[in-house]
Amino acid sequence: PDGLLYLGLGDRRAPEQAPRLDSLLGKILRLDVRQATRAQPYRIPAANPWRGQAAARPEVYARGFRNPWRLAFDSLNGALWVADVGYGTREEVNRVQASANYGWPVWEGDRCHGEPAACAVPHAAPVATYAHEQGNCAVIGGVVYRGADLPGLDGAYLFGDHCSGRVWALTPRAGGGWRMRQLLQLPPGPRLLAFAAADEAVYLLFADGAVLQLAPA
Repeated sequence: PDGLLYLGLGDRRAPEQAPRLDSLLGKILRLDVRQATRAQPYRIPAANPWRGQAAARPEVYARGFRNPWRLAFDSLNGALWVADVGYGTREEVNRVQASANYGWPVWEGDRCHGEPAACAVPHAAPVATYAHEQGNCAVIGGVVYRGADLPGLDGAYLFGDHCSGRVWALTPRAGGGWRMRQLLQLPPGPRLLAFAAADEAVYLLFADGAVLQLAPA
């Protein structure tokens, strides 16, 4: 929405790099590519949180991710949503704020794997988490739906699981916070890889190349 490029990078199996500001791994980066040249493929946006700090990479926008799988912006308010694939127990969905630390590897979803002192260090908590059970294995980040063609879902964040084929919606609660509810269970078969949205329609993309459109029952 701001004309900048947002890029999600996993930790490349080096989880200790995710919270470090001198590494690009396990991060969301923000780059300005609007006047890119071969000699200077990008510039650092003026509002990047660690621009000008000698011990930090200025490209970093947010940190503490394991494997951010799909970024999505809310077309109404510009909020950035990122699903982060867990390791062995939990999956998570985040609304990303500049400079925030999302906890990996001390935190996996809402579970702390560190020592008590490390668990007590403040971090940005996920909006939603779910466990590796009933066939769940890896979150597939989705889209924020804006429209009237899918009743009751305007403003909802839609996402799914790679293995189980479940698709959920996160909808805002009147008193604050978000409610997670399952929309559907896909039949066994090719695995879910991504979501897309256009013209008030939501599409599900699969490993065999199939594209399905989500429609009201």
